[in-house]
Amino acid sequence: MPEEIQRQTLPLDLVKGVIKDCASMGTSQIYLSGGGEPFLHPHIMDIVRFIKELGLTCHINTNFTLVDEDRASELVKLGVDFLIVSLWATTPETYSRTHPNKPEATFKQLIDTVRYMVRLKNGGPPNIVLYNVIMNLNYHELEATIDLATGLGVDAVEFTVMDAIPGRTDKLLLNERQQAEVLEACRRIQNQMFGTTLKGGLEVRLGDFMRRVSIPGASKGDYETEMLDQIPCHIGWNFSRIVADGNVNACLKAHRIPVGNIYESPFWKIWNSPEQRHFRRKTKEGNKNDPFFTMIGNDETAKVGCHRGCDDIDRNRRLWNRLQQQTLPHKMLLRGAGYLLRAKTLWNGRY
Repeated sequence: MPEEIQRQTLPLDLVKGVIKDCASMGTSQIYLSGGGEPFLHPHIMDIVRFIKELGLTCHINTNFTLVDEDRASELVKLGVDFLIVSLWATTPETYSRTHPNKPEATFKQLIDTVRYMVRLKNGGPPNIVLYNVIMNLNYHELEATIDLATGLGVDAVEFTVMDAIPGRTDKLLLNERQQAEVLEACRRIQNQMFGTTLKGGLEVRLGDFMRRVSIPGASKGDYETEMLDQIPCHIGWNFSRIVADGNVNACLKAHRIPVGNIYESPFWKIWNSPEQRHFRRKTKEGNKNDPFFTMIGNDETAKVGCHRGCDDIDRNRRLWNRLQQQTLPHKMLLRGAGYLLRAKTLWNGRY
């Protein structure tokens, strides 16, 4: 994320207006995540409170370093649904290596606060996930992460591959030997699992991670070379990302091609703008030879940016599965509802 964006903060009233728009449009889930630390926002707790007052599901993806016991208590009291703690380590030494701007002492503080929150929520929300980006600095700690999560009593552990940016983070990629070691550790973990959980109920999310590490291009950061051939992309119909400068991105990797800006247009208008519809058409077609795909992701040299890693693949897959379950009468009903809603929108002058 460019520094000029990192320094910006969306005003509270604007954030509330967008969330209210989203709720009125049928949105069910709000994610506070990405491009920075959510708890740096001066009104973060007001935003969380507003989300829950509207009855929306609230996810927070955080490095957790700015959450003390008072904030942890308030998050439990507000009923936050999901808390994704970006940890990446099981020891203070590894934590400091994977977070160069954090001292080792931060790790103990973070772990103590997670333990306090687990005890406080007593089996209720939020669902706490230890989230781990695996690189050559921490690849040897997968099984130790399971032990740590079990000891803390969190709800889930998720592993993901690192985003390789040429000249920036590509030096952290796993080599082929490290990939093999990671896959063997994953298989050992799977041998202890009952379906997707371990004894004690810890959910372990390994599926997409193992698939990506197994791909021949993984050592170069190409994790999704077959993705566009498997299912069409529908992310433009069920997701949007808004960053600190107000830009709206139609997927998590489309930051170089914003479809609008909430300082200039209301969100409901951007959601059905020509730019958004263009994104939907291009991504659904998935033509790998289309120059459009060079604008996806962080690697400006990639012919198909989606191949470098798709952060929306699980969300898109869930929607695709739902679409496949629709019968012909369901599809006709949905199509008719779409025509009626568009007519109503046009009548109200919202286009």
